[in-house]
Amino acid sequence: MYPEWVEKFRSKGKEIKCVRGKYYFYERTTVWDKEKKMPKKISGQYLGRITEEGLIEPRKKLSPIVIPEEVSNKEFGASDYLSRIGGDIADNLRNHFPSLWQEIFVMAVLRAVDPQPFKRLEDAYQYSYLSVIYPKINLSKQRISTLLQSIGNNRQSIINFMKSYISSAEHIIFDGTRITTYSHEMSLAQKGYNNNHKYDPQVNLLYAFSCSPTVAPVYYRVVPGNICDVTAFRGCIEESSLPKAVVIADKGFGSAANFELLEQAELKYIIPLRRSCKEFDAERIRSGYADGFEDCFMFRNRPIWYFSSESYTTYIDGELRLKEETDYLRRIDEKKEGYTKEGFLERRLKFGSIILRSNLKLHPKELYETYKKRAAIEQSFDVLKNLLEQDTSYMQSDVSFEAWSFINHISLMLAYRLFEVLKEKDLLKTFSISDALTLLSYVRKINVNDAWVSSEICKKSRSLIGKLN
Repeated sequence: MYPEWVEKFRSKGKEIKCVRGKYYFYERTTVWDKEKKMPKKISGQYLGRITEEGLIEPRKKLSPIVIPEEVSNKEFGASDYLSRIGGDIADNLRNHFPSLWQEIFVMAVLRAVDPQPFKRLEDAYQYSYLSVIYPKINLSKQRISTLLQSIGNNRQSIINFMKSYISSAEHIIFDGTRITTYSHEMSLAQKGYNNNHKYDPQVNLLYAFSCSPTVAPVYYRVVPGNICDVTAFRGCIEESSLPKAVVIADKGFGSAANFELLEQAELKYIIPLRRSCKEFDAERIRSGYADGFEDCFMFRNRPIWYFSSESYTTYIDGELRLKEETDYLRRIDEKKEGYTKEGFLERRLKFGSIILRSNLKLHPKELYETYKKRAAIEQSFDVLKNLLEQDTSYMQSDVSFEAWSFINHISLMLAYRLFEVLKEKDLLKTFSISDALTLLSYVRKINVNDAWVSSEICKKSRSLIGKLN
């Protein structure tokens, strides 16, 4: 028995415990133990400590911390910026794909922000603020397969969309890239030669870029991997209605048969020739700049010498010549197989040379600058190549490949918009497209109790945001 001053607290549903001579007061409940088949006592809430002076209630608990029902952290900065500079793209998609435009635009933005296979877009969407702006979009693997079929079956809408970005300015058409694929369901996948010296089944992607007021991708066309000739280029011009188009192919295109077809098709072209071609005039180059060349002009702060004959123009880039000479001599010094002093003397006059054949009536300087635009485009065209290399095996039909190419085309349009902004603000020396998107993606939105708020922004991201206005 406990002391009288303790026992007076005993009552139904209450319990007293003595611990080291001190008495503690609890609530108590009783439940039936099915295994032991007897009542079981369960101590409940602590009510305080019993003393001769009375019950000392427990200290009041601190106000509980409010834990949000859901805390979401979503990427915001990069996707928001691309959505802003690509607002007209979203509007045009709405016009030409009224029932699918949101899915197309969201997939294109996600792949521009973080190039990844389509099969991962569902997770990327959930972790992006795009899921708030464009809610309830289904990007499961099954849904994407259906979307690609719907989009790819509508090439006419794709063409109409692209035509809205074709201006009266000059355009360059070139064979953008060849994509290897082993899908047995694609008739587009045909064996064809590529720059890796392989004859694997592949698809050839032709591209057209506008040259003014800014360089931008405006059109693409998918052709079988075994076709890269005049008919493919002519098909591009006929389908797109490009007003001023110049075909700039690579050296492997410069055959007599192709030139004849180009002339018959009345296509404008600039084609580089191999240095081993019969048009290479070694004697004029040997005679030196004073006697063998017509004149020179400055290109990117270095002199380019040239001389012309009929539809051919030969250029010598002194900086390129020095680089090629140095590289060859270094290989001789390293005793690389196939590199000899005799070989150096044989090739010496060809170092730094570029031979262009064209039917354009341009001054040699204008011709050279137009040709060099292809090289500039190809450098930043790597953005698309990174996208293309992600999931070629995912495409199992010509239709889905068409849709895949279209979504990548929109991603490329967005990337070039950012490229032009960085170029305009002289930021390309500091930031690549990937650098800028990474820093912008550090800007995030956090949902706390149904309210979206901006998270803290690191110094580098703030600096870039300021420079981008």
